[in-house]
Amino acid sequence: MRGSDSLSHPPRIFISYAQYDADHTARVLELAYALATDGLAVELDQFHRHELIDWPRWCAERLDPANTDFVLMVCSLEYRRRIEGQIAHDVGRGVFWEGDLIYGSLYRAKANERFVLVLLDDTPENALPPVVASWNRFRLHRFGIETGDQGYEALYRLLTGQPTTAKPSLGPLKRLPPRPAPAAHRPGPDVAEMAPTRGAAVLVDSAALSRGVWIFGSLLLLFLVAVFTFAPASLPEYKQRILALCAALLAGLLGWFLSGEIGLRLDALASRFGDLAVRASGGLALFVLVLGWWLSPLAPVASSQSSIENGYPPPLMQPQALAGTIRNAHSGAPLSGVQVSLAAYGLTVESDALGRFRLQVEKPDQTSVELMARKPGYQVHEQYATLGNTSLDIDLKETP
Repeated sequence: MRGSDSLSHPPRIFISYAQYDADHTARVLELAYALATDGLAVELDQFHRHELIDWPRWCAERLDPANTDFVLMVCSLEYRRRIEGQIAHDVGRGVFWEGDLIYGSLYRAKANERFVLVLLDDTPENALPPVVASWNRFRLHRFGIETGDQGYEALYRLLTGQPTTAKPSLGPLKRLPPRPAPAAHRPGPDVAEMAPTRGAAVLVDSAALSRGVWIFGSLLLLFLVAVFTFAPASLPEYKQRILALCAALLAGLLGWFLSGEIGLRLDALASRFGDLAVRASGGLALFVLVLGWWLSPLAPVASSQSSIENGYPPPLMQPQALAGTIRNAHSGAPLSGVQVSLAAYGLTVESDALGRFRLQVEKPDQTSVELMARKPGYQVHEQYATLGNTSLDIDLKETP
């Protein structure tokens, strides 16, 4: 019977130890009493000192699996020496005999299901006989469940088959749906006769692929034509970035439909540049290339801010107009015949009967220009205006 069978049948325990010291012998007896108090059937030679016993036979019977479920080997340095026969031949014959029986039992069983190593208090680890030193051992400081000694509780759980952590019950197996095969292993049109359903699916995919290439290719072409035809030479930075992202997305989608791939692979490749190589495939590769082109100095539409920061003069813009109305600052009446000029471009016009004027700059190279308005009997008016503003209001003050 084993301790894991049932708590209704107390496990039978035999304690093997060396009697070499009164204190050690007393500690072993204390352990035996504690185990018995906690419900275990303990056998110890100290319980039979008043009897006439054939000790070699008694030891053999106690170590027989038919009579004992567990053998506690209370190890000490003296216990190890006696088991290994490293003392005088007339000393420790009982422990040597027990050790011989234990080793023989292990040899025949080719396993250990009964022999438990115990170390009391501060007994060193080298007190364990080398033959059994690889097994679990239990270090005890206090005896009895009520003492709370962790080593004693662990030993008691082993002897009574009460694990600290219960193993969960086995649940039913889960059935998982199969995943689709990789594209490289799917049958193509050449095996349509062997797999007609899969072949039809491939043909449909091919048609969709062709349509996607035409759609995104046409959109990308129209986008580039529109940019090169209508877009100015430079744009504010955020607008230029938006254009770059749109172009890269269209190119990435086109690359995806062309190659059937959109992804990034990390391959371990040995080379003089290192052991790790990054490979972009399909749509991602084209997306990165186009985005890099648009954000580089070679972009078809440059960022006006980046051009100025890099020391380049601002590119020529499209023709810009500057228009507005001139009035008397006191009465608010429109003033005609007022000369309005842009000295930077050598342009001069006169306001009409309604006080309106309009200047057209064909090739502007700046966005803010200095404007001058003059009329006899009025003070000269100067201000900076932004090209493209067609609703300027200018008030002329009369000369004092």
